[in-house]
Amino acid sequence: MLEIKNLQVNYGPINALKEVTMTIEKNKINAIIGVNGAGKSTLLNTISGLVDPDQGEISYKGRQIQNIPVEKRVKLGIGHVMEGRRLFKDQSVHDNLLIGFYFRNPKEKRRNALLKINEIYKQFPILGNKQNQMAGTLSGGQQQILIISAALLSEPDLLLLDEPSLGLAPIIIDEVYQLLEELKSKGMTIIISEQMAALALRISDVGYILERGQVVKKGDRSYLKSLLDSDGLSSVYLGKAKV
Repeated sequence: MLEIKNLQVNYGPINALKEVTMTIEKNKINAIIGVNGAGKSTLLNTISGLVDPDQGEISYKGRQIQNIPVEKRVKLGIGHVMEGRRLFKDQSVHDNLLIGFYFRNPKEKRRNALLKINEIYKQFPILGNKQNQMAGTLSGGQQQILIISAALLSEPDLLLLDEPSLGLAPIIIDEVYQLLEELKSKGMTIIISEQMAALALRISDVGYILERGQVVKKGDRSYLKSLLDSDGLSSVYLGKAKV
């Protein structure tokens, strides 16, 4: 699905990513783990096109995309849920969903958009009940569900999520992670960045640990889980939650 080779991103004298190489297989959940400042957000932003790399290649479905603008990457099937629940907070829930749909499908008929949005309302009744409410007045968990739903309306094959559990209550985190597992069961490929790795490892097939912009560990879920109690990986990366 995605091949990253020797990716490097610099912010002036700061090396945010240093020759990052990874392979993202189709229909798997991939965890990007690391503390704040490790390069997780920069990596996702570079994949989606919000940040230009200084060197390296990004191949999506066999096509190099590192020089393709953001909007074209969306149309190719890459969705990005950024950290901080970035919604149009002064617009209604319904309008946020319309924007999500039309970003990839600008020429689609409104009827088709409404049919897709009604499917979202069936899946998440809380959004249907609050469809005329301003997005900025929703709870943190409701905003997270809304922004993921808006991203899903662009019909991505590859979904990027940056710290989706940040600031959410445990019960809401469980709902979000259950949704990600459902999306995987329907064939979607997912990359999720998390500071608390134990959360991501609950559902991930493969994990990469970033430290100062470099991949320092990688492996499947069972391998990374085996490091939880070892000296080879500090608990600062993995947190205390059970996997």
